[in-house]
Amino acid sequence: MAKAKRGIPDGFNFEIDTSSPAILGDFLDEVAQVPASAAVPVKEVARPTNPHVEAEVKQRAAISAVRAQAPAQPIEEKVREAGANEFREERRVLTSARVAELKPPRMELSLNHETKRMIQELLNYVQQMLPQSPAKASEVFQGIISVLYRAKGSLDLSAVPRRGQWGSPTAKAFPVALGQAFAKAIADQYLIENSKRGVG
Repeated sequence: MAKAKRGIPDGFNFEIDTSSPAILGDFLDEVAQVPASAAVPVKEVARPTNPHVEAEVKQRAAISAVRAQAPAQPIEEKVREAGANEFREERRVLTSARVAELKPPRMELSLNHETKRMIQELLNYVQQMLPQSPAKASEVFQGIISVLYRAKGSLDLSAVPRRGQWGSPTAKAFPVALGQAFAKAIADQYLIENSKRGVG
């Protein structure tokens, strides 16, 4: 068997056309052809199903279908319903404001234990001595304040000593001095009213 001749084959031409620049191709311009035998088939993987999620999706779809088939609410009915809601809201606000006006204003007082004891004893005494239904605490206070308010024209606080520092003897005696001034004003007012009436 004859051996193949090594080297450049006969008829190979090394001549280069120098009349124009050479244009060399780029490897990116060449599209690689993947043989059909090398293609890997893609298999579809079934997603895991959740029965609760599927049931919720079906329920939402059914609700959407029912809403789509329901007849649209007329514009006049919507306006009438909006007006009724607005009227109810205005009525509720007016009722709340009226109730707030009818309720008497509340006031809180900070009292020591001795004053609380005296108030409770005074209230119990008034409630026991009344021939009718027991009086409320607010009613007892209203009676006391009304007497002092009527005597405010005769109230002289010039003799009341200064309170002084908290815990000092003058601070502890301050409420007592106020009470004495209140009592004197009430007594003077009582004498003035009786003198006007001609009572001796």
